[in-house]
Amino acid sequence: MNPLPAGTVPADASSALALAREESLACERLAGDASDRAFFRIRFPRGSSPATAILVRGVEAPFVETARLLREVGVPTPEIYAEDERAGLVVEEDFGDLLLEEAARPVSPVGGRGSVVADIYRDLVDGILAMQRHLPRRLKPDPGAPLALRRRFDAATFERELRVFEEHLWRGHLGARPTDEEIAAFRSEARALAESVADLPLRFAHRDFHARNLLVLPDGGFGLVDFQDARFGPPHYDLASLLFDGYVRLDPDFVQELFRRYEEASPSFADADGARAAFERTALQRVLKALGSFGYLARVKGKPRFLDYVPKSIGDAVLLLRARPELAPLHSLLAAGHAAFA
Repeated sequence: MNPLPAGTVPADASSALALAREESLACERLAGDASDRAFFRIRFPRGSSPATAILVRGVEAPFVETARLLREVGVPTPEIYAEDERAGLVVEEDFGDLLLEEAARPVSPVGGRGSVVADIYRDLVDGILAMQRHLPRRLKPDPGAPLALRRRFDAATFERELRVFEEHLWRGHLGARPTDEEIAAFRSEARALAESVADLPLRFAHRDFHARNLLVLPDGGFGLVDFQDARFGPPHYDLASLLFDGYVRLDPDFVQELFRRYEEASPSFADADGARAAFERTALQRVLKALGSFGYLARVKGKPRFLDYVPKSIGDAVLLLRARPELAPLHSLLAAGHAAFA
């Protein structure tokens, strides 16, 4: 649906939904994200409350269910004003346009310690902790339970993500030409990494807790979007997504501060070394997954702008590979395939 300035201005969310079905809604198309969803800002008549809302077209089935699950425990997700899941349409609360990616940009090279943005990052770590505290730590096998509470990351999922990295980033975008033996060795190491991360204890995870899914609100708080893929995962999954984000460069000392903040509030392992090893392996899997997504989005979905984020994420991957002695064989294989990983 294109912006339709000559379309009908809706009186409320329900009428906006009806007009959207007919494609006669006056609205403004917003910049898209990595998904195939489309977003539009709706402006209601002067004096209405709310004054604006967001129409999302192409919504996946668990979107509304997960939004309400998270709001019930205090996670700041948009209020759902009206929905038609069969048509893939939702009218939701408007969190504005200030992505954390944009808010962090002026200070991101040094992490912005002591700044308003640094305080937002601390609040975000606390938000991850609160979400994990208020939501179950065990899968809910009851078929009537929300889908987000019935699914989890497993080794097969992580391994598939690493295959996407191999195909679309390492061999695709970078042009690595490993031998058959090196491919087999890489896949063996990737499987070992996937299994080690999947074997970690489970906690609830948003799944894509990064600076393009976090909006800074006028009151200095944050709003969380793109939550429909939430599920159980390793304890540090969302933390790793935030601190090794492909879109924002944080100072390493600030990363360590935020990791300690998380661990001090909710120790994930009996010993500090075990917690750090789990965090670094989880972060590596997440970074390689992100790199694979960037390659896929550029090569298959025709979105080459995502290649701008590849160098930063390769740097993160190298840092994490060097941090764990057991990852040395994987590091050697990647470096042999392309000098960027050396």
